Amino acid sequence: MDDAGLKKVINSFVCLTILDGNNFGWTLKRRIVGLRAAGQAHHVRSIVWMPIYWCLITMGTLKGLWQFFTKRHYWEKTKHGLSQYRA
Repeated sequence: MDDAGLKKVINSFVCLTILDGNNFGWTLKRRIVGLRAAGQAHHVRSIVWMPIYWCLITMGTLKGLWQFFTKRHYWEKTKHGLSQYRA
């Protein structure tokens, strides 16, 4: 790749990063405004955790897609009955 092509790739990445950051800020702002308008301003603190939640959803989705293509019939099951006390 020549210098002009590399410059285009870097510029595209920078533009996408700026747009994504603006979208993220806009989303948080609209949620805060909506909660305050609904009289639920006490839930505004939970918005701080939204980016972490989005990252966890993305990781779960990517893991699911990876397993869909590599382990088509694999099913991760939860182990039950590990407690020493009966319910």
